[in-house]
Amino acid sequence: MKTVAAIDVGTNSTNLLVIDELGKELTRVITSTRLGEGLHSSGELSVEAMTRTIEVIASYVTTAQLFGATKIQIVGTAACRRARNTATFIELLREKTDVTLEVLT
Repeated sequence: MKTVAAIDVGTNSTNLLVIDELGKELTRVITSTRLGEGLHSSGELSVEAMTRTIEVIASYVTTAQLFGATKIQIVGTAACRRARNTATFIELLREKTDVTLEVLT
């Protein structure tokens, strides 16, 4: 087993967890990104919310790589499921980080 990282992209916060091959936690970071800000009224992720969330995810990817993560899994939850423009968010994120977000059902 290798060092791995998980990034959870939620409606209000984005979380990073990196564990080593023995399952030991190397780092855990939680940042309030408010991806879902305005989603209820507009049905879409705002440009501002996507931008700040992508910046945090990019920094998390760098952190995970510095800890030696060879696999980084990024998952999106409720806000990503509900937004009409999630595909745009996923594409912008992939362009910035070269990692693809999976939307959990």
